[in-house]
Amino acid sequence: MVVICVAEQRPILVVDVRGMHPDLRTVETLAEGGDETLKAIAVSLGKGVMAAHDAVDWLLVAAAEDARLPGAASVPLLRLFGVVLGGHQMARAALAARRHLDAGEGDTRFYGAKLKTAHFYADSILPQSAGLLAAVTCGARTVMSLDHDQL
Repeated sequence: MVVICVAEQRPILVVDVRGMHPDLRTVETLAEGGDETLKAIAVSLGKGVMAAHDAVDWLLVAAAEDARLPGAASVPLLRLFGVVLGGHQMARAALAARRHLDAGEGDTRFYGAKLKTAHFYADSILPQSAGLLAAVTCGARTVMSLDHDQL
């Protein structure tokens, strides 16, 4: 993710914090085993992570073109990162649950529920990342095309 502070319609501070969001290592770890649930989570999380990367790449280019665009894209961008980071946390919980279940440790119903809720998140929430990416990359220009008196 990139944080851009804007003053007088010019970027005054750009901080690249890409290392602070989930990367594809979690996706690879999920996909390594034979568990079909973890593989399904990996596919969905991978798409979400790529959407987040694409949004950051767009933001860097757009900010250079028009310093107002990052502000216009900020709400869907934050929502996108919230969805993806939530998916990352759910994936981590699913990996931990699978380890406990495989080791025969703890409450099997609890860990089974963790796997199911992570799978639900991957199937129902993470796919929103594609729409949020579109809102970031397309919606910002639309908002900025309005005159002040049209808002």
